[in-house]
Amino acid sequence: MGSIVQGRSSPLPSRIHKHTHNHIVFPLVRLFFSYEQKVLAMDRFHGEALAALEHPTEGRDETIGEWLAKRGYHESIVGGWIVPFCAAVWSSPTAAAGAMNARALFGFL
Repeated sequence: MGSIVQGRSSPLPSRIHKHTHNHIVFPLVRLFFSYEQKVLAMDRFHGEALAALEHPTEGRDETIGEWLAKRGYHESIVGGWIVPFCAAVWSSPTAAAGAMNARALFGFL
């Protein structure tokens, strides 16, 4: 079922190599997986933030930026979703959102 591409056998069906739409399809596939990763990270954030509310000292003396960094959140989630979310909650500039108290934000979830 595979085809020969540049002298090597390919496990992909030969019709894949013939289509000129690959330049559209493959970026869409990457975009989908990028979106899926963001949704999973959002779900992770909500779960960890709600769990933190069950512990009275969790996030009390930390900024949201510190709390997120300690847990290894990717910059695309921090800068693309959480920081704008924090800025919207407190009607503040996005530059100041990372300095907001983590526990105070958790109360809005």
